[in-house]
Amino acid sequence: MITDPQTIYQILANAVMNDIKTILVEGSYDIKKYESILSNSENIKDGSFCDSVKVIPIETIAKNTNNTEEMFYVGCEGIISALLDLDNNISQHKADINAEKYILGIIDKDIRNHRENINPIPINNKLFLLPYYSIESFYINEESVRIILKKSINSISLIDNEIVSDLFNNSLNDTIDFLFYPVLDAYLKATDSNHSPLAGYEFEYGYVKEKLKKDEYTAIKELNKQIIKKDISTFLDICKGKWFLECWVEKLIDRIKNLSNLCRNKKIKQCQYCAIKKYENKCQYKVHLSSLKKELFFDDIFLDQDFTNPKYEFLKIIHRFNQMYS
Repeated sequence: MITDPQTIYQILANAVMNDIKTILVEGSYDIKKYESILSNSENIKDGSFCDSVKVIPIETIAKNTNNTEEMFYVGCEGIISALLDLDNNISQHKADINAEKYILGIIDKDIRNHRENINPIPINNKLFLLPYYSIESFYINEESVRIILKKSINSISLIDNEIVSDLFNNSLNDTIDFLFYPVLDAYLKATDSNHSPLAGYEFEYGYVKEKLKKDEYTAIKELNKQIIKKDISTFLDICKGKWFLECWVEKLIDRIKNLSNLCRNKKIKQCQYCAIKKYENKCQYKVHLSSLKKELFFDDIFLDQDFTNPKYEFLKIIHRFNQMYS
C-alpha cells in the first residue's frame, strides 16, 4: 500500500506514541551503516532493533502536509532544516514534548569549519555532528584490515597484530600520498573562490583517479605544499570520506597481493609451505579470490566492525544515541 510521505512533526508524533527512536540520516547509503552501528547499543535488546529504532533518510520526509511532494533536500542541510521546522512547530503548538528523546539527526562534518562563507551549524539538542569529514572515514581502521584479510588469504592463524598494523600503516601512507593533491585541489575550491579546480568534493573517486592517471595535477603540485599537512588527522578532517575509503581499500588490496612475495623472501612471518621451501605456489598468503576488487569488501567492513572497541570512533555515535534513553 502506497502512503503519503510524513512530515517531521508526524514522525515525531509516531515516535512518541510508539516509543521509537528515530535517526535522521543524510541519504540512502547511510541507512545500513547506522543500523549496524546503533544495534550495538546497550539499550537494544536482542532482536528488538527493528521494533524500537527507525533510521530515516531525510529526503523521504515531506516539508509540509499541504504539499507532500515537496521533500527535504538530501544531505546535512536537509536535516538541519527539518529540525528547525520541528522546533518551530513545537513552539507554535506549545507542545510539552522532549523531542530529543525521540529524534536525532546525524550529519557529516564535511569541511564547514574551514569555510567562512557558510552558515554555522545551529546549536540543537537533536543534532549530532560527526568528528570526521563523513561516516566512511570511520571504517579506515585495523579491524577493516582483519576483515579483508580473512576473506583474502588461506590461513587465519597468519593474521597477527604485527601484520595487521603493518598493512594498515603502509596502506594508509600509500593513500595519503596518492590523494594528497586531489584533496588539496578540492579543499582550495571549497575555501578559496579564486581557485579553479580539476575536481571538487562533488566528484566521485573514479573521476579523481582518472585525473591522477593522466597526471593532470601538475599545477596544483607547484603550489605550496604546506597549505595542508600530509598526515592522517588532516585527511580525516578534510578528505572526502568516500574518496578516502575507496582509495585506502584499493591500496590495502595491493599490499595484500604482495604478501606471498614477502613470505617467500622471509620478510614476514612465513607460512608452513614457504618455511620448508616446498610447494611455494601454495603459499597461504596467496589470495584465494580470482579477482580482488574493493567492491567485494564494502558490505563486510560496514557490517562486521568491532563497533564497541574503544579504539574506534563508532563509540561516540553509540554514546550519543544512548543519551536518548537517559
